[in-house]
Parts: sequence; structure tokens; C-alpha cells
Amino acid sequence: MFFKQLPTRDASLSYLFGCAGLGKAVAVDVVAGDEDWFVEHADQAGARITHVIDTHVHAVVRQQSPP
Repeated sequence: MFFKQLPTRDASLSYLFGCAGLGKAVAVDVVAGDEDWFVEHADQAGARITHVIDTHVHAVVRQQSPP
């Protein structure tokens, strides 16, 4: 069993966990641009990412002053 945590640039956390014995991994809350990190670490663990889970929506907030 392995578990890795990736702090992201927007102050959230992403995770990779899985079982090298079964060769399977799960990526959780992947941020766009970090995909290669997940693939590299899964490969290093001898696993293939079989599932991706998004636990919440990363809303983009744009603030404007009234005209």
C-alpha cells in the first residue's frame, strides 16, 4: 500500500494512493497541470491509475466592482 500527498499551488492537497501488489492506484483531487506527477509516481510504485476522484468543485471566483 502506498500514499502520497501533493500540495498544490492553490493551497489545496491532492493525493495518490494504491496497492503496488495489485498494480492499481487512485488519484484524488488532481489539479490541471499536475497530471504528469501522478503518472510518474504511480509508475514508480509499479501501479497504473485506474480511478480518478474529485471530492469537490474548485470554483473560480471573479470579483467586480459595480459600475
